[in-house]
Amino acid sequence: MTSTTEVPTLPHLPCVICRQPATIQCTTCTYPCFTCSGEHHRQHDVACRSGSLPNGISVQSSVSAGGISCYAAETYTVNALIMRVDADHPLFEAVTCMAIRSPADSWATTPLPHVAQFFQDARAALVHHRGPQMERLDNPYQIFYCPMSLCGLRRVCNRAVARLVEGSNPMPLPWLGPVVVLKYASMMCDAYVDVTPDDLGNIQAYFAGYGLWRREGQRR
Repeated sequence: MTSTTEVPTLPHLPCVICRQPATIQCTTCTYPCFTCSGEHHRQHDVACRSGSLPNGISVQSSVSAGGISCYAAETYTVNALIMRVDADHPLFEAVTCMAIRSPADSWATTPLPHVAQFFQDARAALVHHRGPQMERLDNPYQIFYCPMSLCGLRRVCNRAVARLVEGSNPMPLPWLGPVVVLKYASMMCDAYVDVTPDDLGNIQAYFAGYGLWRREGQRR
């Protein structure tokens, strides 16, 4: 049986069986394939176990066993902002990403970053569209975090985030768990570009504001 992982942050990816929004990613495939339910994943599993999926970095089209289509994808690398819990400061590190194209919608791409190595537990993501003055950003940020940590199940304060928001007044509450920040190339959110030192102001404003929001919520 193949392994799966939930992808609640990517609901716009279509199921390889029915094209409905997908919530399950097959992690055994050479390529990322997505399904919307356990039943459809079992159908995909037949193709996955057959070994018929393509093995390569860039593939223009692919059809798996049983006529179940998979995704064409290309890989590229961008710099992301990595904030580990035990790091003294944020670091810029290369992250490999896939530009996924569905055979049914070859004009549309969905970016999928490989960030699992930065998280021990489950991860989730949000898209941040606003700057320090609540202006709409031309290049939104996708912020990956550990929901188990933020819920208090793993109370490990992130030293890198603390350094990022150092000097904020008032000082926000500590951030719990690891963080990875990527930057979208445009408001379309269909590709990533490098996070650079010029982005630190926008990212710092988000984490400072989020910590203050949590503090206000605890006072109520």
